[in-house]
Amino acid sequence: MTKMFLYSSVMLLLLSIVTSPVFCKDFKFDSTMTGDELWRRVDSSLSGLRDYTSEFNVDASSRDIHLSVKGKLSCILPDRVKFVLEGLPSFLGEHKEIITDKSIQELIDRKKFSHSIAMTEFIQGEPFYVMKSTALDKKDNLQEARFWIHAENYTSNKVILKYASGGYVRAEQKFEKINGYMLPSYDDISITFPEWRARMIVQFYNFATNTGLKF
Repeated sequence: MTKMFLYSSVMLLLLSIVTSPVFCKDFKFDSTMTGDELWRRVDSSLSGLRDYTSEFNVDASSRDIHLSVKGKLSCILPDRVKFVLEGLPSFLGEHKEIITDKSIQELIDRKKFSHSIAMTEFIQGEPFYVMKSTALDKKDNLQEARFWIHAENYTSNKVILKYASGGYVRAEQKFEKINGYMLPSYDDISITFPEWRARMIVQFYNFATNTGLKF
């Protein structure tokens, strides 16, 4: 009798969790929102931020390798980024310092894509626009990107990049408010291609903003 009571209690608890509604904010999406306007708001959300730095930890794994490294991120807005990595194995030594002209917020060259709002949805009660970016040149390797952009603070909390080869990159991000700006504090990145797969977990910390950074 006791076992049956416990079993029934556990089942009722599980059912209550599964069927419990997710309470959404009382939020009304802008029905006139366009892809270009949403990108403009993403950019405006960082207005006044000239540069920032942070430290980070990376755990990367694939079928053949596992790496745990530390490093420092330096970012000059809008499109200058430097990664300095520590603890790399000798065969990756040439990648100790990486400088790019690709914004850590942008991920794609927007001018090469058309942008539209594919849908809106609530995730765990939070409102998101789902932006679909389609390559203008059908011969480009990156053919489509989707961004789940928070409808209030304009962060890209989820990104899926689809490639012509059949591969894709999926990233889920968390953000932290630093001196009034929402900056990425956690990335979970899965890379899947026909030839190989990998996953990276990145944690950012010790932020500093508008320090007059140059490189």
